[in-house]
Amino acid sequence: MAIVINGNGTVTGISVGGLPDGIVDAGTLATNSVDSAELIDGSIDNSHIDAMAASKLTGTLPAISGASLTGFTASQMPTGSVVQYGFVVNGDYLQLSDTSWVSSGITTEFTPLLSSSKLIVWGIVISSMWNISNRGTSVKMKLKVEDTYLREAQTQSGAQHAGQTHAMTAAQTQMGIYTNSDTTAKTVEIWVQNEDGDYCNASINQYSGQSQLLIMEVAV
Repeated sequence: MAIVINGNGTVTGISVGGLPDGIVDAGTLATNSVDSAELIDGSIDNSHIDAMAASKLTGTLPAISGASLTGFTASQMPTGSVVQYGFVVNGDYLQLSDTSWVSSGITTEFTPLLSSSKLIVWGIVISSMWNISNRGTSVKMKLKVEDTYLREAQTQSGAQHAGQTHAMTAAQTQMGIYTNSDTTAKTVEIWVQNEDGDYCNASINQYSGQSQLLIMEVAV
């Protein structure tokens, strides 16, 4: 077919592929003349996408690995999330020779990530006690964050029958909640007491026991 330039400004007779490569550029195309119908599959890849609104994501999404998430901070975690945790195990022997409250040595430094959160503290103490008189025996424990005791003392007791020597080893446990208000490091520890120091020998971790301390920071 012959190429004809018409008086109305149109050109006819040009077949597909009749124009040289590179003759049609962005300036030649009219605004909005190309829509999705003209795009072939695979023509838009990652190099053509700068950003996409979340509202455009529909349908079934592929599994997302946590390793692919960046820029996610503790402050963005929803209420009730465990932001971080700390854990310490201590098997050092400690003799409780009198009725004084003393640190068990089960202690750790814990630095909150949030300036407003709850610290859930859980302690387990392996205590041993045996009496030297005709009376009961008891060891007490308390959880402490900085200068704050979280709860009343938890007591592990044993009773003695007349004329018998009494001895026992037990795992004492206590849980408490500390209201945190800053991100400075906190000393978290377990304190213990031989309640009957004049009548009872007591110790911590005497028979290869290992006492434990767990701290979890929870978003509020």
